[in-house]
Amino acid sequence: MEEKLTREERFKRAKEARERAKKEKSYGDWGPVEVPEFECAVLKPNKGHIVRLVGNSLEMAETDSDPYMVERSLIKGDDGKFFSYIWSEDSEHPMRKLMRTILGKYKWDKENRCRIYENAKIPVFQRWMTNGIDNNPYNQGAMPQKYILFNCITRGKDDNWCAEHKHTKMLCWDVTEKEVDGEKKSYPVYGIKPSLYKLIFDTKCTELGLHFEDTDFIVRRYDKKTSPDGETYLAVYAPEEKSAIRNMGQKDGVDYLSYVSDKDLTDEELSYERYNFRNVPFVSAPTPIAVVLSKLSKYIKEVDAQFGTHLYDEFVEEKEKELKARKAQKEADEAKAQDEDEESVSESDAVESQEVQAEAEVEAEEDELPTDVEEPEKEEKPVESKPVIKKKVLSKAETGITQEMFDLFPALSEMSEEERSYITGFDSDTGELKYIDCELAECPTCGQTIPDDWSLCVCGQRFEN
Repeated sequence: MEEKLTREERFKRAKEARERAKKEKSYGDWGPVEVPEFECAVLKPNKGHIVRLVGNSLEMAETDSDPYMVERSLIKGDDGKFFSYIWSEDSEHPMRKLMRTILGKYKWDKENRCRIYENAKIPVFQRWMTNGIDNNPYNQGAMPQKYILFNCITRGKDDNWCAEHKHTKMLCWDVTEKEVDGEKKSYPVYGIKPSLYKLIFDTKCTELGLHFEDTDFIVRRYDKKTSPDGETYLAVYAPEEKSAIRNMGQKDGVDYLSYVSDKDLTDEELSYERYNFRNVPFVSAPTPIAVVLSKLSKYIKEVDAQFGTHLYDEFVEEKEKELKARKAQKEADEAKAQDEDEESVSESDAVESQEVQAEAEVEAEEDELPTDVEEPEKEEKPVESKPVIKKKVLSKAETGITQEMFDLFPALSEMSEEERSYITGFDSDTGELKYIDCELAECPTCGQTIPDDWSLCVCGQRFEN
């Protein structure tokens, strides 16, 4: 028999369903996935933002709340709607193969400092590089962009959120607007660009001899119209740069100096709850193949038809592997939860049994208690030690490899020290690395010239020795 509900009960259920829908997104065949809600600190252009970055450096990250780098693309699907794609680090992942197939070979244009692709006039290439948006020089198409997810504490005249909620915020580069059901909605761009991280950590922190957790910084983004020289789009000031901060405050009508601080974080601020960034759906976890196939099946088949490849079949095979792995993980999690419940029940029964026995012993001994009872001495509780937060020791690089090279060529981190010892520098005009005197070869995947002894290219392509 169908359950009869009152008007108030139907309204309550509908409201609960809407609330669940806000927190869940569909992963295609994976079903709904809960997405955490973040309080965001957005670095909007032409405004000073006072932030204190918290956690270890990216290079010394240890916990789930430490900064985490992701590669993300905003891709236009077959239905004309955009979706956010988080890239896997696996160089043999089907999406990586799809991108390499579409881009093909290229030559470096030294004069214009850009790549000239052989496939530039092919429609599937043009769609990838522009997302179907013409005459937009700032559009990055479907190419992956790097962002670093960061916890931070913000300060300002009307900004007490962190102190009130005892929680950090997620630092966000900007917001993007998309039309959903006829309405414009704003979505934060999670994380900051590596250029901002390098400006703060490699430049400012090195100058000050401090870790970024030891001082506030004022961050300001410029747009094309407000850039002081037409090229600068980012500025960072430490509290000691009072003159520059005062001038900025006069233009904005904000007394930034009264809020920015170079004092150590208090014990309370260090205890603030922080967001975890590892393996978060739609934020840092690689996007499942099921989502890609639901959004780009038609396009992948067009790429196969253009280049004679069989990438669509690889996507389907990878999807089955992911679904099996997810099912196995789900079963393991359910079994673990059941074991924990059973263990909890056993412990509860044991505690109850001990309490009953203790009560019986007390009742039996009540008549034998002395009339004068000497109070026991109070034991002093041991003082809990504060957690040690590791910080990077700033020093000059001892080799020819810089942080910029690691950012441009992530595969360098996978190489041995012996392989990296071949590198002596980087030519920004050609986009090529410089090496010691040795036999060189050209990578068939990215076209980079690399030492013939290497078993791994800077693009991630591996070779058999």
